[in-house]
Amino acid sequence: TEPAQLSLRQRLKFLAKDTALYGGAKALSLAVGFITFPVIARHFSVADYGLIDLLSTVGAFLATVIVFGQDSAIGRYFYEYTATQERRALISQSLLIQVVVCVAVCILALAGAPWVISMLGEGSRDDLSLLMLLVILQVPFNVFLGFAQNLLKWSFARTEFLVISLGSTLASAGAIVGGILLFDFGIVEVFYTYLIIRLLFGCLGLHYCRK
Repeated sequence: TEPAQLSLRQRLKFLAKDTALYGGAKALSLAVGFITFPVIARHFSVADYGLIDLLSTVGAFLATVIVFGQDSAIGRYFYEYTATQERRALISQSLLIQVVVCVAVCILALAGAPWVISMLGEGSRDDLSLLMLLVILQVPFNVFLGFAQNLLKWSFARTEFLVISLGSTLASAGAIVGGILLFDFGIVEVFYTYLIIRLLFGCLGLHYCRK
């Protein structure tokens, strides 16, 4: 049922339920970060942790450039269309635009990777090149994951939203902490883990949104 079709009392109940669900999911995701931080910070040197943070920021920046506010724009127009076919057209066009921009941005990022590596200075250039590649490969799946989370939220698919939002956070944290404690993960292994988790949950998110 669309919120616009509900009574005022039902809308308030609907709002309270969604606030608790989505706010709780975000709070839990942040709490997972607080729990895993001591393990990661203790395992890596200051320089290595700084490199992980920098590369993660680069990946997040690239994903933000690709989306470039389309998530807010789709949210604005999503409810103006009541026909399913019109909503599908809106969503599909937005996803197509993001895919095209994603290809262009990733190509530019690959071309600019040597410059970023030269700015980092220390460390093996081969390792840094591999890390940059792993970060760039993550970007499309980060975009897909964010796209799916927004669409599932707007279409009130709460269970699917929780699976990909909390699932991706918990899987990443669990795999990295487990890898550090059991297999002495290095930076490269951390970014391989991020890539695999983002790939799995990004594709799962698109699967949930296929209709």
